[in-house]
Amino acid sequence: LLIPDSVPFLRLVAALLVALMFMVFLMLARPYKKQDLNLLAQMAHFMLVCILLASLCMNLYQGITDYTYSCSGEDGEDIARALMGLTSADQIVYTMIAFNVIVLCAFVAITAMQAWKERGLPNIRLLATKEIPELSLGDGQKWHFFLSHIWSSGQDQAATIKRQL
Repeated sequence: LLIPDSVPFLRLVAALLVALMFMVFLMLARPYKKQDLNLLAQMAHFMLVCILLASLCMNLYQGITDYTYSCSGEDGEDIARALMGLTSADQIVYTMIAFNVIVLCAFVAITAMQAWKERGLPNIRLLATKEIPELSLGDGQKWHFFLSHIWSSGQDQAATIKRQL
């Protein structure tokens, strides 16, 4: 590893910076075709950033409370409370749990919305995989076209339309 185990605070800062950079890249690149998937990926990385921030706060809180202050009459718990505004490390844990629950609820809501939106839409599926086919366009092309016909009566008309296109 690049950062030794003896400096956990620095490791958390580095992890937070990497997660932030990747989250910004994800927001700019939008690597998924569906907007919903991009949103879910961004939310997941936001949750990761929030968890890393909370871990950083937890590490700082524990470091302050465990430190023995020789020049002051206060103990580490009082100083941590005054500095961070937290009465215990449990508040940080509850915040992390709340972030996880919020992202989980958002994931369920977006999935339900996607299922509701696509429930009645007709689609074409591949026989072998039962999946919707991935259609790609060549350079200079803008549209896909599916020409459906009945063999007994529409084969000649469909062939004529195909040649004209």
